[in-house]
Amino acid sequence: MEDALYEFCKSAMDDYAAEGNNKDVYTFSIYTDTAHGSFVIYINNLESLNRSVEKALDRDRQRYPDKWDANGNTAREQLYYEFKYAEADYPFMYDSMPQRLQNGCVFTPASAWNSPII
Repeated sequence: MEDALYEFCKSAMDDYAAEGNNKDVYTFSIYTDTAHGSFVIYINNLESLNRSVEKALDRDRQRYPDKWDANGNTAREQLYYEFKYAEADYPFMYDSMPQRLQNGCVFTPASAWNSPII
């Protein structure tokens, strides 16, 4: 299964690089969905992060014009940290799991563990 996961990650990185977004990458994440036995790869770079923050700032400025200071610095900083590791907000998501990896994804449900979940 490790080889299949490695190949899956490598495919995700190859696709990401092919899109031309491989400059200033700051995060690569493997989301593990134990309920459905799947993996999703999320990758983000600083340009995409800043674009997401600016888009959210513009939207929020229009919705709540009285909320912002002249430069929006406090809001920008807050949004930056909210978006930085929020995988669901990353523009690149890779979930094309190869059959070999799908066949190997068998997770033990938490209810079957001998020790309690803390």
